[in-house]
Amino acid sequence: MKKLLVFFILIAFTVLAQTQVINKGNVYYLSNTVMVKVADNNIDNVLQSKVVQQIKPDKIEKVFPNQSTALYKSGNTLNNIYKLNYFSDENPFDVASKIKKIPGVVWAEPKYVKRVTYLPNDPLYTSNQQKNLERILASAAWEISKGDTNVVIAIVDTGVDWKHPDLMANIFVNRNEIANNGVDEDDGGFYPDDIYGWDFGGLNGTPDNDPIEDPSKTGYSYHGTHVAGIAGAVTNNNIGIASIGFNCRILPVKVSRSDVRDANDNPYVVYGFEGIVYAADKGAKVINCSWGGYSYSSYEQDVINYATAKGALIVAAGGNDASDQLFYPASYDGVLSVGWLNTTDDTKSFAGNYGFGIDVMSPGTMILSTWRTDAINNNLLYSIINGSSMASPLVAGLAGLVYSKFPSYTPLQIAEQIRITADNVDAQNPGYEMLLGRGRINAYRALTESGSPSVRASDVRLTEIGNGNGIYQSGETVEVSADFTNYLAAANNLNISLTTDDPWINITQGAFNVSLGTLQTVSNKFRFTIKTGSPIDHTVVFVMRFNSSGYSDFQLFSIKINIPLETHSTSKIQMSVTSKGALGFNDYSSNKEGIGFK
Repeated sequence: MKKLLVFFILIAFTVLAQTQVINKGNVYYLSNTVMVKVADNNIDNVLQSKVVQQIKPDKIEKVFPNQSTALYKSGNTLNNIYKLNYFSDENPFDVASKIKKIPGVVWAEPKYVKRVTYLPNDPLYTSNQQKNLERILASAAWEISKGDTNVVIAIVDTGVDWKHPDLMANIFVNRNEIANNGVDEDDGGFYPDDIYGWDFGGLNGTPDNDPIEDPSKTGYSYHGTHVAGIAGAVTNNNIGIASIGFNCRILPVKVSRSDVRDANDNPYVVYGFEGIVYAADKGAKVINCSWGGYSYSSYEQDVINYATAKGALIVAAGGNDASDQLFYPASYDGVLSVGWLNTTDDTKSFAGNYGFGIDVMSPGTMILSTWRTDAINNNLLYSIINGSSMASPLVAGLAGLVYSKFPSYTPLQIAEQIRITADNVDAQNPGYEMLLGRGRINAYRALTESGSPSVRASDVRLTEIGNGNGIYQSGETVEVSADFTNYLAAANNLNISLTTDDPWINITQGAFNVSLGTLQTVSNKFRFTIKTGSPIDHTVVFVMRFNSSGYSDFQLFSIKINIPLETHSTSKIQMSVTSKGALGFNDYSSNKEGIGFK
């Protein structure tokens, strides 16, 4: 097995660094590991630094050594990202903070791991438990498109039982690879014999070419196989279940390892973003991620940008914690984020996440799908599970149909076509208005309605016009700049406005009119003032509204005002200090409020 190793740092240690999963609150990451991005591929400054020598380095490896330079001009290359393992007991957050200060380092951070997002239920099933397909009008959609066998949906997960009788005929087959010769014909030597996908973790961190899920001690931890069946089980074959993806192909990408599990025997997602890159490089049009966590990562956003530039749409589960906190990868730019509903379009009575990070909702309760068979679970072929993990692949499968119907669409156009044709469910969820994205997906509408604009704001930038300390404070004016892109049909005389119900905000420049053609972008600004006497550490919610003839849409964002934080500077050092005595940042682990320690 050819390892993805650039070189070893030779040191006189005989005991290998033991990697474990650490959690701090709801943030999970690997011990003894940091991720580093350098400018111009110059890693020498990092290796030779006093900081790295003090942590007793084990090895450093380029994470994606086989990446071409084709995407350099777009800024979406991954060539200069490295993983550093070390022996010392120092926390990865502290190590990353020190490495960030080395000249030429773009960013440094821990290696975050994610958790699968499902809630187990009784594994028994009945043959009429596919109400999720009825709810989204799948049968009507299939009259329009049954999917194209050339559209590949990657299941980046805990593995897939690709020999399952209700999956095997729809599994992607790599025709560029010669089976069982130990040679990699199509990926530069990194993935030999990857006929049916790839396993990044194996049993103990050693990759292999069999992406089947690892055996479970309980027989009930086969998450990836269940997800795969929802997106792309073989349909109309007189066996088991139907899937929304119908004829689309499934690419299994296993990104867990058997020896890194939680207390409930569920494997952690250790190599999720490496798996996304693999899937994008294999030509997947849709990549499903039914897992996540609450830690923001520059590395992970870089991977999403790369996959999008390669032509893949990322669809991700929005989480199961009844929380409005941003959940990743679902909340990264360029990802279609999916919340979950029950059969009556209700989310408020159970554990589904909601809020600004959700784009669409999808049925996620009592979902029947495929299951890996083993002796422990009495060779069960199907099981019923709940959660956003089950809602996400339903959207991913629909994305496969939309790609088949609109093959010239970009990934973000596919996402917007699904989002803009969703059915509003605010009435069924009082108190959650505008917090459930555009609503529940409607497969039939997504394939038949193509006349609507769909405008989104990106790169929202706030500039404080006041004392220059970077904190939005009472009495100050704040300028909001953004790029506005129309992804679908042309919008004439489009009104874009900024509104808020917050009594402490006075919007002084709040609207403009513009016409936007398909894939056209315009930049503009708004302004508001913060009233005197506004509360400390107060969150303000803003709504951007988009309106033209026959079209109405919205987008939410929030800011904090009067953050209790001061930044202190000397000739050599800058550091932010909060009113609670925290150093560096006010919003661990997002680390966006404050400048850290420089």
